[in-house]
Amino acid sequence: METRKHSRFVTLEIIQFLRYVERKIERNNPLKRTGKLNLILKLVLLLFIAFSHLSTNGQQKVEPLTVGDRLPDLAFNQLINYSKASLKFSDFKNKGIILDFWATWCAPCLKQFPTLDSLQSKFEKDIKIISVTSDIRPAVERAYEVLKTQTGMKLTPSIIFDTTLRKLFPNRIIPHYVWIGKDRIIKSITGAEELTSKNLEDLINDRPLLVKQKVDDMTTEEFDYNTPPIRTGVFKLDKDSLIYNSVFGKYISGLGTQHSFRPKFILFQNSPIILMYKFVFTGLYGTNWEFYDNNRYILVEFNKKDSLEFGYRTYKTEPDWLKVENEKCYNYELSFPDSITQKKKLEYVLQDLNRIFSFFKGFEAHIEKRTLTFLSLRRLSEKNKISSKGGRPEEVWTDTSVLYKNLRVSDFVEKLKYFCYTDGINLPIVDKTDINDSYIDISLNLRNPSLENVNAELKEYDLELVKNTELMNMVVVKKIK
Repeated sequence: METRKHSRFVTLEIIQFLRYVERKIERNNPLKRTGKLNLILKLVLLLFIAFSHLSTNGQQKVEPLTVGDRLPDLAFNQLINYSKASLKFSDFKNKGIILDFWATWCAPCLKQFPTLDSLQSKFEKDIKIISVTSDIRPAVERAYEVLKTQTGMKLTPSIIFDTTLRKLFPNRIIPHYVWIGKDRIIKSITGAEELTSKNLEDLINDRPLLVKQKVDDMTTEEFDYNTPPIRTGVFKLDKDSLIYNSVFGKYISGLGTQHSFRPKFILFQNSPIILMYKFVFTGLYGTNWEFYDNNRYILVEFNKKDSLEFGYRTYKTEPDWLKVENEKCYNYELSFPDSITQKKKLEYVLQDLNRIFSFFKGFEAHIEKRTLTFLSLRRLSEKNKISSKGGRPEEVWTDTSVLYKNLRVSDFVEKLKYFCYTDGINLPIVDKTDINDSYIDISLNLRNPSLENVNAELKEYDLELVKNTELMNMVVVKKIK
């Protein structure tokens, strides 16, 4: 999820239109502008403003709504990917409605589009999914064009340049979903995790929605992510006394997880400790995203509790992590002069993180060259048998197999780790296929997912996993005694 970054748009349509009318009148009137001409221009301006206030996107007077309220039948004419010039909620009689609040800069929002496309196709007769964004038309058109090119999806219609629905349903973290029944009563407001087939079936059949309600903190003052919130006093610190400062604090309810790296500060918001280190080590030592891989971390003498404190979790410990997630996520900000280099800034951040966590948590992290045994994914022939045929990215599970369609090679390596780890082979997997970041189609059998069986599956695609030993940069996390 992403914290919404508000944009302020200044429009010149009124001025441009006024100048246009002025030129037209003067072209037909060779005399200099008279009081009568000025009066005409003023009347035109008043009419233009009055017409603008009747616009259906962003100008309708509304009050915030919540679960149990009735959705008014509003109309919208700023649309993308919709067959008509105007959209009204009453157009979708006998259908439930899902409002999907998103933005073109929001990666989690864009990641949800395949799910939205799949659910819309499945429940086309009973559900209408309508995306809503405050972004302007060119930005939305570019985003839709990229999504269509990469995935071949049909894509949901989107209301654009919106302020009306954002006033009806205030939100700070997106994606943000509003569930509306066939009776136009608001049934629920949720995050992306509740958008499932079962829950949509409950909405269609007017059954109680057993979902977690999403409640954003709308009381915290809005701040510009291009300026450090602590230095500007948003977090109630004395901004005049700050020259160089570091702040570390507990989880803040209602805010999403994200990071910002700007010339004068770095901010980690509601982040696990490991995520902070991943960002810093990638910036200092990474050539790609290798330090976002948990397998590049060696936790020395860590037990399960220590690992969860660090934010390191596996498939087996994920349920345990979800129970303590809010307790193990933190807020950190370091402000510094913008004159120093980016590398030096990251070095300062690493020093600061080690200083903080050695004191508060009893551990610190460093890069070390280690002789590492790992699994190398390599090709057995020059023939590429896994090249994707295109289409929508899919992950299709059965009781005995899983099929990946249009999946990046790097993402497949991440998926592949699961099959090996279940057999206790806790080794990093490194892509040596030289396919780079191409898209692939591949199917694996889930029965007895040992290394031997996985290799038997991979052999059909001229691939194999082979143990290798090399000196590699590893992040070693040690307890401070």
